[in-house]
Amino acid sequence: MKRNSKISRLKPRVTLSDLARDLNVSIATVSRAFHDGVTIADETRYAVAQRLLARKPRPDGIFGANDVVALGVIDTARRNSG
Repeated sequence: MKRNSKISRLKPRVTLSDLARDLNVSIATVSRAFHDGVTIADETRYAVAQRLLARKPRPDGIFGANDVVALGVIDTARRNSG
């Protein structure tokens, strides 16, 4: 199946590597921020979500491992939309 190049040009993709570089943390840390939070501090998870939402253009959607992660990102978005 051929990839639709028109769609891929609409918005630049933000990768885990981009966020890790911006925050000076490992890619694994950024990945854990979007998964169940046993191995990562809430402050780190918040910093990752904040950095993701601060990027321009803002992402259309964010997927998290569970409802708690999703609610955390939504809370971060609300705090930053002020």
